[in-house]
Amino acid sequence: MRKALVLLLLLVPAAASASVVDEASRGRGPGELAVQRLVRLGATMYCGGREGRLVALTFDDGPSRYTRAIAAELRRAHARGTFFLVGERLGYWRGALRAEVGVGVLGDHTWTHAPLASLGPRALREEIGRTRTAEIVRTGRRVLLFRPPYGVRTRAADALVRRLGMLQVLWDVDDEATGIRPGSIVLLHETRPDSVVLLRTILRRLHARGLRAVTVPELLANDPPRLVRRSGGLRSAC
Repeated sequence: MRKALVLLLLLVPAAASASVVDEASRGRGPGELAVQRLVRLGATMYCGGREGRLVALTFDDGPSRYTRAIAAELRRAHARGTFFLVGERLGYWRGALRAEVGVGVLGDHTWTHAPLASLGPRALREEIGRTRTAEIVRTGRRVLLFRPPYGVRTRAADALVRRLGMLQVLWDVDDEATGIRPGSIVLLHETRPDSVVLLRTILRRLHARGLRAVTVPELLANDPPRLVRRSGGLRSAC
């Protein structure tokens, strides 16, 4: 019965007026189950579904000096985000990691942001697994998402990420306030001087259009993507 209910949640798009499942208040919930299902399928996410009014704002390369301001903007807008962190930066900027956990979920963006194609098997394991472990130790939260540096995937990294139980998440909108539509996964950076101003603009435009910013797992649970098979494997259709 439980499996049937989960499958129904993943396959039936959420209505625009449906309430969004908040992973922060529910613990291990539909978002995590949606991610785990997609990991088992070996899928890569570029977007969610297009049937709801949800988008996922994602932030790469942090933490940074701008992290707490970004988190404050999200909190003021009652929005949530997904933060893909570089492991060697985790010890800087007091309070940044706590601020991110308070408004969203964390993902692995490698330890040094090295191009994956330049790494051998041992270095690849170090770059990916070390960041994930550090995030879990520092926050006590499960880390289920991975984003490759520069958005460049490799076959070896794909296989390792899947073995670690993480879902690869890329994007369909890159560092802009235009082009966002229901189901979009938006790439932003939390290390750039204009990050906060750009986020404020995006949040204002989302509100005007009746769109809501949620985490990637929340998007996938509430508005599941349509999957297609391409040369790079199974992926969401954007």
